[in-house]
Amino acid sequence: MLLFYISILVSAGASLATAAAVDRTAGSSPLSDYEFYDLEWDIEVAPGRHEVLTGTVEEVIAKATELNPSFMATLEPQALDAADNKTALADANGWVGGTLKCHEFLDEGADIGRIRQGIDYLNRLRSKPRVRPGPRLCARVSCSHNSAINICNDNKDWIELQNWQVVTGITSYIIDACSAPGDKYLYGQFFTYYMYNILIRLDAC
Repeated sequence: MLLFYISILVSAGASLATAAAVDRTAGSSPLSDYEFYDLEWDIEVAPGRHEVLTGTVEEVIAKATELNPSFMATLEPQALDAADNKTALADANGWVGGTLKCHEFLDEGADIGRIRQGIDYLNRLRSKPRVRPGPRLCARVSCSHNSAINICNDNKDWIELQNWQVVTGITSYIIDACSAPGDKYLYGQFFTYYMYNILIRLDAC
């Protein structure tokens, strides 16, 4: 299993743009040979009680709330250490040398508002993202109103990230880099140095 303990920056903004190549693609869908599956989550549904739940973050929160009606009240956005912010663009984090693809061939993409809602949910979770061995295998992370966030693994081993802010930081960057003020939809993908990528796309949910 590959363990990637990665420093993170939720608001990557322009700083990350200087570290990543941008490819604005036109043409046919690049996802024909990707496989998608439902992610498994180790969730503390109540103090001291952990459950393995399957699905998107929206589905997992709904299941956890069935098990503990007070579950949502226990979730608060996770704070970042100042040291994490300062080292976010270090080579070890997998963003430097990455490639961003903003796919422009689609008439419709993911709803940006729904993607931001998914980011908010993910920032409240204390679990660590783990994705099955790839390559070209994607775990569904968030999906609401046909708008999805995915983690795709191009390694032949499991990947485990430090926390969900790794995912939401890159997702926020994709939104900033692949959309203009006033845009409602987008479709983008960021490929990290460590051979996993974050994908925002239109999906059925």
